[in-house]
Amino acid sequence: MTQGKYLLIYNKVKQSLEDEGLFLDPGLSLKMLSKVIGTNTVYLSRAINEGYGCSFTAMVNRYRVEYLIKRALRTKESIEEINAKCGFWSRSTFYDVFRELKGMTPKRYIESMKEKSCGRGIMSASPQA
Repeated sequence: MTQGKYLLIYNKVKQSLEDEGLFLDPGLSLKMLSKVIGTNTVYLSRAINEGYGCSFTAMVNRYRVEYLIKRALRTKESIEEINAKCGFWSRSTFYDVFRELKGMTPKRYIESMKEKSCGRGIMSASPQA
């Protein structure tokens, strides 16, 4: 298969995950996604490896963690409430994946992001000389 075909598959994957939120389904599998995309699992896996630089599972977990972070920063929902909607099979898997990707617990990461955004807000609101 040519690079162009893999790029086409990659773009379909990205659209399906971002626009349709398929990553939120705890049952999402390589086989299921290949049916949605309209390709076989071998081509899909290679397109993900080349496009995202990781495995199918790692890609889906990245989307889930980023979803949780964005939602935690925009809503009043607790991390546990959001996690229940993220597609992870278990709380321990979620925490393990989060720590692996971000280097700290979800609570600490979200708090640090909120502190950074508050700091920027103060700086941008200061009067100019």
